[in-house]
Amino acid sequence: SFHSRCLRCFDCGKGLDSGSLKSRESAIYCQGCYGKKFGPKGYGFGGGAGTLTHTE
Repeated sequence: SFHSRCLRCFDCGKGLDSGSLKSRESAIYCQGCYGKKFGPKGYGFGGGAGTLTHTE
């Protein structure tokens, strides 16, 4: 459990409320940082189109 004043994103420190947080491995993140860290790479998930790569 968390105290409401302690709800801060593990990466950026942004204040969170119970409706705007994501948790993983006992750390809490804002939706933006969670998407960047754990979401698929590419546009719309914090990486932007510049992060797309082609591998063979």
